[in-house]
Amino acid sequence: MGAASAGEALTETIDQAPRPLPKTSQPGPANQQMKRLSLQLSASLHREAKLAALEDEETLNSMVIGLLKQYLAQRRKMIQSTQQRHN
Repeated sequence: MGAASAGEALTETIDQAPRPLPKTSQPGPANQQMKRLSLQLSASLHREAKLAALEDEETLNSMVIGLLKQYLAQRRKMIQSTQQRHN
């Protein structure tokens, strides 16, 4: 199988893979207004992220939200730690 054929097969697998059901609990309070975010990703990064989400049985959206929350929590801790050292 050539490189083009392998890439086409992977894309077809992703496109035909069963989509996990969205988790019933939305991040944050139920009455919180949601905002839409649009990202521009390379095809290879999108493919890798989509496969990771499928393997973890979650949507790409829920995976990105979880990772963003994790990053922001770590960032807050780092900022607080830096501020405490300067006081």
